[in-house]
Amino acid sequence: MEVTATPRRLQITPGRGLAAFGCTGPGTAYDPGKPAAGQRSACSHTYRRPSAAHSGGFRVRAAVVWTATWRGSDGSGGPLEPITRSTSFGLEIIEGHSLVVPEKG
Repeated sequence: MEVTATPRRLQITPGRGLAAFGCTGPGTAYDPGKPAAGQRSACSHTYRRPSAAHSGGFRVRAAVVWTATWRGSDGSGGPLEPITRSTSFGLEIIEGHSLVVPEKG
């Protein structure tokens, strides 16, 4: 028997009451060869505020909906029920401020 599974949708819940969002497919993998500005995709989220100190950060949930089909050695087969697999993790957002003061001169 052969089973082929395909990621159909990625659903992100960014935590702390922020609106969930999603995209078609599995999302875009992080590429360490790209700069931060080049990492954005249709499934990106920008946090507009830091998480409070000692709060545990934002509790993020990422869920992927998979569809699959199977095929037997005798040619029989068909679709399988979609399944969702998810994971949750804490994400601490830290904010830094800088002040640029021109030199007197």
